[in-house]
Amino acid sequence: MEEGGIGQRAQSHDPLPVETTTFHSSSTMKQTSRLPLLRKACYGVGHVLNDLCAAMWFSYLLVFLHQVLNFSSTFAGAVILLGQVADAVATPFVGYESDQSRSGFFGYGRRKSWHLIGTFCVVATFPFLFIDCISCHDSHDWAKFIYFAPFVLIFQFGWASVQIASLAMIPDLTSDDSERVELNSIRYAWTIASNLLVFVLTAFVLRYGNKDSERVTPNDAGTFQLIVFVVVGIGVVFSVIFHLGVKEQPFTHQHSVGLSDEMTLPGRRHMTWKSWFIEPHFYIVSCLYMSTRLFVNLTQVYMPMYILDTLRMSKESIGYVPFVVYFVGFLCSIIMKPATRRIGKKVTCVLGIMAGLAVTGWIQFLNVDDKNIYGIAALLGASGTILTISSQSITNDLIAGNTETGAFVFGVMSFADKLANGAAVMAVQLLQPATTDHMAHSDFFGKVMVYVPTGACLIALVSIVALVNQTVGLRNRRTDWTEALIPAS
Repeated sequence: MEEGGIGQRAQSHDPLPVETTTFHSSSTMKQTSRLPLLRKACYGVGHVLNDLCAAMWFSYLLVFLHQVLNFSSTFAGAVILLGQVADAVATPFVGYESDQSRSGFFGYGRRKSWHLIGTFCVVATFPFLFIDCISCHDSHDWAKFIYFAPFVLIFQFGWASVQIASLAMIPDLTSDDSERVELNSIRYAWTIASNLLVFVLTAFVLRYGNKDSERVTPNDAGTFQLIVFVVVGIGVVFSVIFHLGVKEQPFTHQHSVGLSDEMTLPGRRHMTWKSWFIEPHFYIVSCLYMSTRLFVNLTQVYMPMYILDTLRMSKESIGYVPFVVYFVGFLCSIIMKPATRRIGKKVTCVLGIMAGLAVTGWIQFLNVDDKNIYGIAALLGASGTILTISSQSITNDLIAGNTETGAFVFGVMSFADKLANGAAVMAVQLLQPATTDHMAHSDFFGKVMVYVPTGACLIALVSIVALVNQTVGLRNRRTDWTEALIPAS
């Protein structure tokens, strides 16, 4: 086998260095060192704390605020919106600062340092979001909103730090496209498992805890407190496993130049954060990522309200039905790697979009009751998993070997994601009829479960169609002269 230069500097009159990738045979790529199985497993649990908290945030915070604390729809939506905006603002900041670091704090690693900071913030603040306002129980909603606001802000900063560190670590750990998909699948499998745990725990505690009512009432406050403490405790254990089991390599410029099985690019430039804004694929993939997250998160937020108010099922059903969603999602995550290898990420993503549109069509045009809701849940789980893993894998393709600004890219993606989610939730809450009698507008949440996910799927479909004949990760040639004119900061 001939010796090839990977990431060698080319002599050029360009004002910026160019990384040149030379290929002499397919066997060159096969010599890329594989990640140990233990390290993959430890990486996979690094987002469990976030996943557990996110399951409660999206699935049960609105229920807790509405039906336990009796928040008005506007102030309940404002709490969610504040959290999403805080997360949106934090993600690019964390991504940029993480990319600027070379060894992190005290040499701990540029990704793991931010992961650790975020973990402390999440653990210290999240439990307070499911505890009634201390010393202000009988105050007006706006006073309670001010009380919850600092906890929401710190929690979301911590959540963003853990998320960005985890996502940006994938391109850092391996340049092999197959392994990147595998890491995304492992990570998402643990996301599914984390959600399943929350739903099983919720269903069990609601069923055998407060038996005074079949509905969620203020008497269930202690139930939610028990759930949140158990959830955070389990998350801490997995975070410790992540930090002990994942060794982060010191960052070097050469380390950032990787290969993808799908792309053999003749030249790859160093990308500053400014460089991404002239890349057309950056905007298209951002829309794709945002729309898939909007589909998953909004269905997760309003499924419990749809179950309780529209279908009028028992309160433990808000644990059973989401359990089916994520159990089917878990099964789908297992086959995602061979599926994407056989038919490609884009085709797989289209299949996820079609499944999502089938869900909204079922709710809109067919009769839904307490039996076939589980069929809807299964289809929803399959579509959500396919869309999530596909969009994250396509984002990794966009970053390709430019891991020097990988965290910034994920930060911007999450910025769009969180703003869209927050705005959508707030819009729904403002449109919700102003009454404390939820049964008086029981059809409202059925409409929400149709219109919002359909809109998200259509945006995703337009985005993926725009990428059909494109090689994601192929850099815009205008980057050459723009980099020369705009100095990196």
